[in-house]
Amino acid sequence: MKIGILTFHRSVNDGAVLQAYCLQQLLQAQFPQASVELIDYRPWTLERIEYRKLFRRRFPFINRYKWAQRRSLQEFLHQYCTLSLASCTTNTLQKVQNFILNQEYDGIVVGSDVVWQIRDQGLIPPVPNIFWLTGLQGMKKLAFAVSADKSEKLSWQLKHNQEQLLSSLEDFHWISVRDEATRQMLLKLGLAETQVSYMPDPTILWDFSSIVDTPQEFEQFPGQLAGVAVGSSFIRKKLTQIILAKGYHVINLLGARVKGQISLPLHYSLNQRLGIYSLLDLMVTDRFHGSIFTLKLGHAPLIFLEVAEKYPDCYSKGRDLLRRIGGEAMVWRTESRDIGDNLDYYLARWHELFPDIKSGLGAISQSNFKDLEQISKILD
Repeated sequence: MKIGILTFHRSVNDGAVLQAYCLQQLLQAQFPQASVELIDYRPWTLERIEYRKLFRRRFPFINRYKWAQRRSLQEFLHQYCTLSLASCTTNTLQKVQNFILNQEYDGIVVGSDVVWQIRDQGLIPPVPNIFWLTGLQGMKKLAFAVSADKSEKLSWQLKHNQEQLLSSLEDFHWISVRDEATRQMLLKLGLAETQVSYMPDPTILWDFSSIVDTPQEFEQFPGQLAGVAVGSSFIRKKLTQIILAKGYHVINLLGARVKGQISLPLHYSLNQRLGIYSLLDLMVTDRFHGSIFTLKLGHAPLIFLEVAEKYPDCYSKGRDLLRRIGGEAMVWRTESRDIGDNLDYYLARWHELFPDIKSGLGAISQSNFKDLEQISKILD
């Protein structure tokens, strides 16, 4: 049996690459006699976005951190993952359909990540696109912990988009999502509740601790170390000031440091960057996978930053995750230009909630056995 995984494995993003690795490991463990590989497809839209990350508009024009991260992620993929022998980079649906059909898969698993995001200027081509497995006949189709996070409602509510999506979804043999916002979107498209399951992200389900490499430079770090992984440069600077005032040293886990922060060495591998999480005394992030890394690899208080402008309906994937494990109180909801200083409040709440959060994380990672058995029956 030959199984292909369609996901964002080429994104310059630690979480995207690690979820691809974990999903491949999980499926390979379920089907030890099968050939499980990442389908080496890259849409031009995503390639263009990732390429732009490598450069800056101001001096220095080269983003050295992103170049180094890109190189380390490519090395990780080639060392730890199995990719299809052929590759394809295109936005043309028919071309990628033909490419995948020529690989002769018995089944395709799409996910996890935001592979079903629908935006006018999004990561992937407009609907219909290959991540809905449109036009692929003669194989089993499964969606594993997919997300449509940050989809534009106006885009997916268009009648012709809905008709196309529903037609594609009806060909799936099994569908699971990793957040409530995606589930609600699929229900509004017309799927029945019984057709949509919840499945935790592969980075929760698979134990990746064996590949983590704790950097020696930080093992004996003097003082308390706080991690910040926030997309907004304004919020990142404000948070750094707040955390520094509490006596922490601050390390930026998303790129080059800002004033007052410590930088990660450019030569670090993905394994070493993961090793930082076990050494943290505090983590503030707006990243889904950064939250999971913190919860799984260390004991640091985790504060998830939810920016109101991005999530007016409070449906962020970080909130969804924390709600499921009993830690929704650790969501710091803020305005993008007025974050305030609520750090002491959240630190106090963490110490109250930590036992329940750890227990809840273990519970959802163990709750998937029936679904994994169902996947086995479908693909076998």
